[in-house]
Amino acid sequence: MTREVYLDNLPKWETGGNKGRIDWSKSAGYKVGFLYNDVKGYIEILDYDKNKQILVTKYKNNTLHIKTSHFKKGAIGNLLGLINHAHTYNKGDVVKVSTGNIEVLDQILIKNSKNHTVRGYKYKCLNDGYIGEVSEPKLKNKNGCSVCSNRIIIKGINDVATTHPHLLSYFINKNDAYRNSYGSRKEVLMQCPNCEHKKKYSIDKLTKRGFPCRKCGDGISYPEKFIFNLLEQLNIVFEIQKVFEWSDSRQYDFYLPELNLIIETHGLQHYENNYSFSPDVKLKDIQENDNYKYKLALRNNIYKYIVLDCREWENNWIKDSIENSDLAKIFDLSKINWINCHMFSCSSRVKEVCDLWSESISDTKLISEKIKLSRQTVIKYLKQGSELGWCDYNPKKNMSDNGRNNIMKRKTNLKANSHIAK
Repeated sequence: MTREVYLDNLPKWETGGNKGRIDWSKSAGYKVGFLYNDVKGYIEILDYDKNKQILVTKYKNNTLHIKTSHFKKGAIGNLLGLINHAHTYNKGDVVKVSTGNIEVLDQILIKNSKNHTVRGYKYKCLNDGYIGEVSEPKLKNKNGCSVCSNRIIIKGINDVATTHPHLLSYFINKNDAYRNSYGSRKEVLMQCPNCEHKKKYSIDKLTKRGFPCRKCGDGISYPEKFIFNLLEQLNIVFEIQKVFEWSDSRQYDFYLPELNLIIETHGLQHYENNYSFSPDVKLKDIQENDNYKYKLALRNNIYKYIVLDCREWENNWIKDSIENSDLAKIFDLSKINWINCHMFSCSSRVKEVCDLWSESISDTKLISEKIKLSRQTVIKYLKQGSELGWCDYNPKKNMSDNGRNNIMKRKTNLKANSHIAK
């Protein structure tokens, strides 16, 4: 970049300590040549303020006050009209930004992050009525309303308690729910609403994944529970963790027998190395197993094999994955309550099993059939729930009761057969 101002023709001091230097007090009326990139011409000096060391300069129809130090360095872009320091937007302008539309209320000067004074605007958000300030560079970059983008939290508009009221029960300090947005990465003290187990957990993870409780958790992943509830809403017959005679002990997440269709929910570990999943299992091994399961299914006449990208345990991500899969072609998803899918994914099936046991079904086999979990899993959950005080399940008593029931059934069957024989 070329910035040159030719000052040789300006008057100089002839005596004293400044001898040979430019005498700016006598420079009014002189014209000096310049070269600014590919622009060249002459600038006229109209006046000089000795106290402030500022020149009044003119180029064509532009007049500008400029410090002599800046003038000597060729900082004349503003004078030449090549740099514009005027505000871009005017009062009353409506500007489309990332969060909607905002109205410019006034032109102002504000401090940026480096404490430099820059052009800015006072604005009103046309979505929520919030009045704030924004710098011109940010506005040009379409940065939206500070409230709509959750940079500023206003109770009753964008706090967690307002936007996601169903999460309030997890917050020990309710003020944390009023002071933060649903996307905040801040870790706060939370508790399981079922067993009251406490731990620090980030708000954004709570929103996306629910509260994975170490004490009463069921060990079933968020995506699997999401698909489970989706299939229940579709009122379709399905089996989970299906093992076929031909599958070489491999399990498939979901099998829909009426359609001869398999659904696999692939988490992050199927797409990249995920050491939090298992430090000893490599991505290559997981993907080779995925490919083996897929080929096995096709060789054994599975009609449709659908893999859902569930690398993000977040309701909108999984919803999009479903809607972009063949499931959207096979089923009518227009009436699916996606919030219910999310809510079910955040719930504990341990609590569900214990409630069934306590309220109506004191039979592990019947519970297993009702909620589509293996009997072994139901028993495990009941033992877990018994320790938490959620049910009165006693393994020894249940075994004894089952034995008596089986004896009674055999006696009844013998009597019935005897009656038929007669």
